[in-house]
Amino acid sequence: MGLDVAEIVMTVENEFQIQIHDEALSHVHTVGDMSAYVAQAVGDSTSRECPSLRVFLTLRRAMLQVLDVTRSDLRPSTPLTSIPRNLRAKLWVCVADRTGYALPALGLPWTITLLDVAIRLLVILGVLPLIVLAVVELPLIIAMLAGTVGITLLFVVAVSDYDLWRRWSLATEFPGNCHNIGDLVRRVTRLEAIREFRASNQPDSVDIYLRVKRIVSEHLNVPAENITPQSRFIEDLRAD
Repeated sequence: MGLDVAEIVMTVENEFQIQIHDEALSHVHTVGDMSAYVAQAVGDSTSRECPSLRVFLTLRRAMLQVLDVTRSDLRPSTPLTSIPRNLRAKLWVCVADRTGYALPALGLPWTITLLDVAIRLLVILGVLPLIVLAVVELPLIIAMLAGTVGITLLFVVAVSDYDLWRRWSLATEFPGNCHNIGDLVRRVTRLEAIREFRASNQPDSVDIYLRVKRIVSEHLNVPAENITPQSRFIEDLRAD
């Protein structure tokens, strides 16, 4: 291996934070060969691992710390409705904290939703007459006080929304598309894949080739437009 190639190799290693082994260099003859080797080296080491299996095992491990069940009780086919209703909110919070996964939000039972609507209607029906009475018959200062009370009550009802019910641990309904643990695993796996992709700074194959091409061009003083994936370091680019 000549000095030019050695300098290119060291620059590539520093650029992509990888190590190019000497035995691999015996198979690297062109710029395309170098780019392909780098693409393989910077690839995710976990890419051969089944993502859904990893998610399932992580979720099951976290669930076992909350539920009084055995591992054989938690299978992909296990219905989520088999989880006791009084443990669902706690389970969801604990699993999310211990795994770091973004779990789909639990929903409110229809009875709680109906109660929420009823409370809003009762407050509105009780406040509106108070405001009308204050404006029509009472002195200004009293009317302003009554109106303030009415508006305050409406505001309190407005903020007592879904999040407040959830803080009271009343959200216990699983999403409609999550019927069993397998459905939950698939949902979380998709969300994790999106999050990992957005957080990843790994270059794609085109970006790798362009960066390797730039390095070769700078070290060998060859115009980038004259370099192709088939360009050989020694025969075509005159590297020593």
